[in-house]
Amino acid sequence: MKTPELLMAMRRLVSSLPPGTALPVQRELCARFGVTTFTLHQSLRLLEREGMVVVTPRKGIFTKERRTEAPRVVQMIYLDNPEAMRIREYGLSAFVTVTSRQRMQCRVVHLSHEDHEGFRNAFAEASDDPACPGVVVSGFVSPAMADILGRLTQPWVLFGDGQSPRALQQLPVVAGDGFQGGQLVAQQLVSRGVEHVVLVNFMTRPDWPWVCEARAGVMSVLGMHPAVKAFLPEIDCVAAPVEFESAVQTWSAGTGSGRVGILCRNRNALHIATSVRRMFDGGARAELALMDVEQHPLELPDVEQVFCSMEDLAEVSLRRLAAMRYGVDARGRVCVPFKALPRAGSALMAGAAATVVAGTANGLLSGTRR
Repeated sequence: MKTPELLMAMRRLVSSLPPGTALPVQRELCARFGVTTFTLHQSLRLLEREGMVVVTPRKGIFTKERRTEAPRVVQMIYLDNPEAMRIREYGLSAFVTVTSRQRMQCRVVHLSHEDHEGFRNAFAEASDDPACPGVVVSGFVSPAMADILGRLTQPWVLFGDGQSPRALQQLPVVAGDGFQGGQLVAQQLVSRGVEHVVLVNFMTRPDWPWVCEARAGVMSVLGMHPAVKAFLPEIDCVAAPVEFESAVQTWSAGTGSGRVGILCRNRNALHIATSVRRMFDGGARAELALMDVEQHPLELPDVEQVFCSMEDLAEVSLRRLAAMRYGVDARGRVCVPFKALPRAGSALMAGAAATVVAGTANGLLSGTRR
């Protein structure tokens, strides 16, 4: 048994015993878990840091009283990469809201995604704090940082997809269920009788894992409706909006008659989706659907919205940290579902679209991830 598995087993053992209970002697623990004394000592030191046990020389190992009156602090570590990220504090407002409701504090530190030593030091400092139940990591996770994260044994979760260029299946990730969300938003458009669908911000280049999930969900639904034709250009609509709209214009010339659906992933591309919508008889012939992960949904009349709450993600992250602390959580991805919101009326659509475009022009929407 390796140290991570032993640590989880020891957490389960300790959490099952009343405070002040003596654990079996080290020789018995080594035999029980099939580990060496060195491996056992590594886990015991980590449990001491977490405040779960106290090791008294010549007396033994005892479960520690867990004082609920101590202030609790959630440590957030953001891995910054200005070249790849449009937001530096992804989900922070949601965590502040959720931790405040639970009478906790949210502590934040920013590091470069290449500062591996700084990350190790910040993580160790949080692990040494008995008031900290665990660490929440967010931001840009490079392959090198993913390898470091994979070796951590203390409670931690990755909030969101990590903007990672590779799938992070073996790490404790809490994110929106992109596949389910893509299915749901596609079903919304199909139910409206669309015959042609333009996918906005579902780009195929670069083929990011978190985009693949949503795109696969959409195509799994459209594949069951062969009469519905989808348009997915290999263009990043955010990086090259003029080229994207020109490609849609060329495609639309050959669509013929029939209802058009504009399917947009994330609100940072909503101004492009709105612009594309106007190509089709001033928007009268085009349905618009938005798939988004945010703290609060937008108020957009006449728009189908499929929404995943960041506060739900934050609450799941905190519950997962608690489970990890007591050794009852396995690594892997936890997917929080999207929800279809009631559709508002169309009376304010023109004003809402103008507000979205103006907000984008002023940079108000530029903080949302791609």
